[in-house]
Amino acid sequence: MRAWEASGESRRRFAARHGLTLWQLDYWKRQARARPAAPGVAFAPVQVVDAVEPRSGASLELQLASGDRLFIPAGASPDLVRAVVTALRPSC
Repeated sequence: MRAWEASGESRRRFAARHGLTLWQLDYWKRQARARPAAPGVAFAPVQVVDAVEPRSGASLELQLASGDRLFIPAGASPDLVRAVVTALRPSC
């Protein structure tokens, strides 16, 4: 939808140029308007330190702004990691 809006083209012309039907473009436009905007990506400063042996079989260790550490084991589900980080975010 952003590409269409930035193009300045009519819906019909944009759809034809990209091999879409007007129905598809209109459907995506309705879907985009119905969903709340996703929160923006936030960046935090990262400090690289000397390598240390991971604890508890963790393959990734995150140190939160609070000083707490989060150990993420190899093979952890991305959805689980996202849920944990989201739950901790107010305290991070």
